[in-house]
Amino acid sequence: MDDADCRRERLAGTAGLVVDQCTCGCVHLTIGAMTLRLQADGVVEVANVLQQAVIELQRRRSAPRRRLASVLPS
Repeated sequence: MDDADCRRERLAGTAGLVVDQCTCGCVHLTIGAMTLRLQADGVVEVANVLQQAVIELQRRRSAPRRRLASVLPS
């Protein structure tokens, strides 16, 4: 299907992040001025990787920070 024939429907979004789906099935992930066109399976994979990253970020924030002096050799 030609892009001119596609119509987008908003799936979700905030001020700087939007997810639309075309009538042809393509998903458009727009972050600021950048748009990624993905198949639905690709969106699921991106979401899973981002979820793993968020979990790791939260783990790092909650982990006690080692003091620099205890890491450096004496």
